[in-house]
Amino acid sequence: MGKKKKMTKTLMAATVAASVMAVSNPASAATYASAEKAVVKAEKLAGALKWEVSIEYRKTKYPNNLVGYPNMKMHNEVKVLLADARKQVAGLKGKEKEVLSARLDANVSTYLNRSVAYIDAVSSGLKIQKKYNELKAKAAKGEVDDQTEKLYHEVSWEIKKNAFMLDRVYGVTTRTEFRDYYKHSAEKQLKDLLYPVSIKMQIDRAEKALKVNNAEQAAQYLGNVEFLIKEAAKNGLKESNPLIKSSLTDLEKTEKEFSKHGTLYVADSKAADKPSVFGPASGSESSKSIYLYAGENEHIKLQNVSINGNLTVLGSPNGAGTVHLENVKVNKVNSKGGAIIVEDIAEHSLYMKGVEADSLVVNDANGSNLVADTGVKVKNLVVSEKAGAKGKVNLESKESGSFETVTIAAKGGEASEGIALKGNFSETAIEVTGENAALAIGEGTEVKEINIKAASQISVAKGAVVKEVKKDSSVKGEVEIDNKGTVEKADEGIEVGGNKPGEVTKPGEGTVTPPAGGGGSTPGIVVPVLEEVYVHLNTASPIHDDSNGVINLTGIQDSVKFTRVAIDTKGTASKFVLTSLKARGSDTDWVGKDIEYDISNDAHITTGELFGSLDSGNDGITLSNLRAVFANKDLILEGYLQSPTGGKKDVSFTIKFGPNTGTPATSFTNDYGTITKKGLDGNRHKVEVVINPSKSGVKLGAIQSNDKISFTKLIMSFAADSINFTPDEMSKNSGQLEDAIADRFLEGLLNDVTLGELVGKTFNTDDFIVEFK
Repeated sequence: MGKKKKMTKTLMAATVAASVMAVSNPASAATYASAEKAVVKAEKLAGALKWEVSIEYRKTKYPNNLVGYPNMKMHNEVKVLLADARKQVAGLKGKEKEVLSARLDANVSTYLNRSVAYIDAVSSGLKIQKKYNELKAKAAKGEVDDQTEKLYHEVSWEIKKNAFMLDRVYGVTTRTEFRDYYKHSAEKQLKDLLYPVSIKMQIDRAEKALKVNNAEQAAQYLGNVEFLIKEAAKNGLKESNPLIKSSLTDLEKTEKEFSKHGTLYVADSKAADKPSVFGPASGSESSKSIYLYAGENEHIKLQNVSINGNLTVLGSPNGAGTVHLENVKVNKVNSKGGAIIVEDIAEHSLYMKGVEADSLVVNDANGSNLVADTGVKVKNLVVSEKAGAKGKVNLESKESGSFETVTIAAKGGEASEGIALKGNFSETAIEVTGENAALAIGEGTEVKEINIKAASQISVAKGAVVKEVKKDSSVKGEVEIDNKGTVEKADEGIEVGGNKPGEVTKPGEGTVTPPAGGGGSTPGIVVPVLEEVYVHLNTASPIHDDSNGVINLTGIQDSVKFTRVAIDTKGTASKFVLTSLKARGSDTDWVGKDIEYDISNDAHITTGELFGSLDSGNDGITLSNLRAVFANKDLILEGYLQSPTGGKKDVSFTIKFGPNTGTPATSFTNDYGTITKKGLDGNRHKVEVVINPSKSGVKLGAIQSNDKISFTKLIMSFAADSINFTPDEMSKNSGQLEDAIADRFLEGLLNDVTLGELVGKTFNTDDFIVEFK
């Protein structure tokens, strides 16, 4: 009660004050009366508008259009009345201005803002509904074709892009009605089509893989088809279902084309003692390349087969199975093939008996367990760089000579549990090339020799014997051995803890030797070494990275040009692959796909190669422009170096641009035109984009492909600089600009719109007006 009395007294005081002013200043009184009249008029219509966006009111007034647009004439009239009232109130002073402004905020702006959010939600919902209705019509006909797949993704994208607008509607019941009507029905349709569309996508991908002769990918996709058919059946969609039947239209044709490359065997048993068996019961048969596909908890066995090509082990989307190989020979043909390739396998893993192959390559990142029983003869077992990245790789040999060499290229990492050897490797040379690899020699294990070619940690269990450990002279990091067993001989520079080696020898030269065994074996894998990274500038000495991989350009004049990045690997790398470029403090990547740079001759990457046409010249990009585009925030580049022999090393470095040394740029020019910030236009920031006439035929999709950064994101990033926008706000406006352009050109995809088509058009986002000239 106290608060109400206090407010009443305040309003009375304001009224009295206004009366006194009216007596002493008739002109001011007339101005106040006019302003108050404008406020009352706006309040009255805004009160009516409030009900236009309430679902309870609409159930009575618009029962057949519950979540449609409100009275747009009323909405626009409220906007006009509010603007007029604001203008008149602005001419007042003191308490009069304060009281009337507060009334406009509470009784007009509030309801107008709710109406704006409601209208935005209807517009977004209709975008979802339009695509959903088209998709629903296809599903009703039982058609799963290219158009169905396209619509499926378009509905998914529209929900992802627009559904958040439904959540901005005021009122719990109104929001619920919007979600049910526009979002949930579309999501249910997507759920109903999940398996049919997914099956068709896998068949399509298999077809594309076969066109470029990538049989392994095709096998994976065709195996996924079998997996999805089984999963669909579990969810009530049998193969007789019209949608499933339609999705399988091209399967027979694709399988026939695949059969020219090899044979796919798919597991169907979950009984460990009764695996799905392929191959003759006795004797031996010849075959092209074979692909074994086993899902989670499934068991498969291949027996009595001589393969002229490769044998590849694959898993399903929900996990991988257990594989048995018995009396299997994998042969090279015309210097190709002869490999067993393990892409995905369960923890129980691969059991081999009577198996012969030129090589066995383990790529499974989740860990694996390989057991060589009797009669196994494999020249080289390679634990690749990605193997065991999120698990442990167990290698067991039950008799000597199973493997001539074992190459461990897997790197150590937080999620990796390392590589463990168990059994008889007394005739096997182990080569460690993975940076920070962790190798454990199990109890009772015998190893002929270990050649260390990268910093690593080795543990030797009690009862294990390692005859010799060698360290390559190129290894700069630590090599540590925790020895609880026996190491008969070790090179100088190897830190052996526990039991000391019987003999210490000088390390050999730092050359890369081929694995033992000859017969055309490939060279060992060399892991690249990152010596340093530095930035070249046009008027100053190069800026080198510090110990944390940071290149600090803070304080360097805006006019100085960034010309190139140099990566020094001392000749150990031939490629740098950029996998991620992050800026403006956002976790969102500015690059859509990996970008490969050749650094075999010189290790310089020009700004044109790195950023595309962000500047108009070929001699670099000014720090002023880079600070404008990236908002003075750090630029984080991540990727990996690759050596000619296939070794890889993950790298990451940060470029700190720092703030502008002079006045921030209001204009930015690149090959495509000039972007200029023009200041506020009402409550939005105006941006002018003058297109370079010579580039009018360039498509938006081509810009992103060539320059790595989307055109709309470039505009919004520059425009949002100095306005102190968050990364999310910048991304939101970028997305809204894309939507506005796409809506204007409904006949084609956004990526197909040319710069010339944008000239003369204006597009609005929540915070910007973008005008193209």
